[in-house]
Amino acid sequence: MKHSLTQSDINSAECRLAQSRRASHESFAQMRSAIGSRLAQPSSLLVTMGLGALLGVWFARRHRPRVKQDAVSVRAPIVGLVSTLLLRFGLQRLADTWMRLRDPDSSKG
Repeated sequence: MKHSLTQSDINSAECRLAQSRRASHESFAQMRSAIGSRLAQPSSLLVTMGLGALLGVWFARRHRPRVKQDAVSVRAPIVGLVSTLLLRFGLQRLADTWMRLRDPDSSKG
């Protein structure tokens, strides 16, 4: 035997749905503003510019024919090390920001 829905059940479900949508819109707006203010900081701009420069160099040199497969230039280990450090720093910052946005109560107290 199925329970038929009453008008009050339907209204309460619609209210919960509307409240959930409002909450998700507010959280996305808060996240967007937090990311925007975070990217405006000089350290974040420096990291972004560094990663952009590394990607630009990689794309520019990607289609260049290689002379020898055995020969490794002196710059290759340095570029690898710098890109690894920048990527690690950027991922740490991203993880910290993500955790702060995910649990806003812990950053207040």
